[in-house]
Amino acid sequence: MKNVIKNLVGGRNKAEAVAAVTEAASEQAAKDVAAAVERAKPATTARITLDVDGEPRDFIVRRYPAAHGLRVARMIDREVAERLSNGKIGAREGEVGHLAVLFGVTAVVGGDEVAIDGEDAINTYTSTWQNLAALRREVLKFNMIDEEEIEAKMGARIWLTTGAEMAAGFLSASAALLESNGLYIDPKNVSKQ
Repeated sequence: MKNVIKNLVGGRNKAEAVAAVTEAASEQAAKDVAAAVERAKPATTARITLDVDGEPRDFIVRRYPAAHGLRVARMIDREVAERLSNGKIGAREGEVGHLAVLFGVTAVVGGDEVAIDGEDAINTYTSTWQNLAALRREVLKFNMIDEEEIEAKMGARIWLTTGAEMAAGFLSASAALLESNGLYIDPKNVSKQ
């Protein structure tokens, strides 16, 4: 550090020397801040390793572009809502198209990246439905789309709506039953007993 300062100061007067040292420190501080910002950015790719036919296979997962990510999230929202409305809580039938979810994913084969861009590639490089399901789960997780969280939120909304409808139906049926038996409850004349 002494040599750096000595080189900066050289034959300069005190004011020039202070300015040179300050400028060098500011440049280094700017570089340090830029490096810290770069480290803090979310990763745009991740490497996922699956056991495919007894051998480890690496897949490169990429962050979705904004529009594609929103489209996949909305497709999953609709799919979960449909499953829940059909009483299939926790079921994973009719999943959002695998090609939409696996957008940008590549398999690493012999050091090269091979695009997962069709059903043949999906079947070739994942080999089993379990591997496909695991890869799908990891891709969605990397892109911050959580099917279980979506399902929990939508399920709660459905139960709130259903609960309100059930309560209204119960009160209506109860009032009709009481009325048919000649009983009438006057809501203005209800007292605590």
